[in-house]
Amino acid sequence: LVVNLGEIGDRGAPGSARIELQAASDAREASLRVALRGIVPAKLEGLTALGAQADLLDRIDVPLSLDLEGDLAPDGGLGTLTGRVSAGSGELFLTEPLSTVQLTSATARIVTDDGGRRFDLTDLEIDTDVLALSGRGNLNSTQHGTDATGRRLTAQLDLRTVTINAGDRLSGIASFENVATDAEVTIDGADLDLDAYVDLVFNGDRLRARLRTTGPGGAGDPKRSFALDVSSKSGDRDSIFKLWPIEIFPRTRLWLDENITTGRGHNMAFSLRFPADKAPPQVSLNF
Repeated sequence: LVVNLGEIGDRGAPGSARIELQAASDAREASLRVALRGIVPAKLEGLTALGAQADLLDRIDVPLSLDLEGDLAPDGGLGTLTGRVSAGSGELFLTEPLSTVQLTSATARIVTDDGGRRFDLTDLEIDTDVLALSGRGNLNSTQHGTDATGRRLTAQLDLRTVTINAGDRLSGIASFENVATDAEVTIDGADLDLDAYVDLVFNGDRLRARLRTTGPGGAGDPKRSFALDVSSKSGDRDSIFKLWPIEIFPRTRLWLDENITTGRGHNMAFSLRFPADKAPPQVSLNF
């Protein structure tokens, strides 16, 4: 059985989908192959029933392609599927203050099981105008709350390298190694909450960070809040100024940059808060 869905999508950016199903007449299991080409989630219509997940899909204005093959269980459930996923150039619309990211490309080998609720990614490569990374990871999805659209997503990333180009917010490009991330995203109605821990090496020193954001899923919603905490046992002078955002205490940063030519900081702790309801940001730096 071959189902060729042809063009999928509206608003001027259709993609295509093809599904192949094969089984012998006496077989208890069937083989499945799915091929998606150039599907742009932000161009799809009729997704409002997905609630906050529809808002997430509407932020992905890039063409996605997917090749998966594997087995269907006798009860019709999905078995283990393997394949590859890729994304072309386009825009990712993130929640403020991160705004928009220009995606150049993204690829990964993928294995999915547990009925499509678990994904393992290897040979992961992502390249954007502000971020480039390579490594591997996994993603698990479970139902959250009583709403059928409520989801809890947990993700672990093990990245060889991460490069950040924050433009005029940081002094140049920062590259990190051995980045380990453990994140949880909870979608409950219109609310989207993120809690992520990051452990990494920068210029030979280990840093730990935690990022939290809670509130309505809409970008720029005044009820959304952000919190970032970064700590390190030690770091040299150049590393500190490399990671110190230029717009945070700019005069203090400039004076220290001009008057401290060498040295190391110890027991460093940095915190940044963007409270809900557009309250003024709160910043602290100790070392």
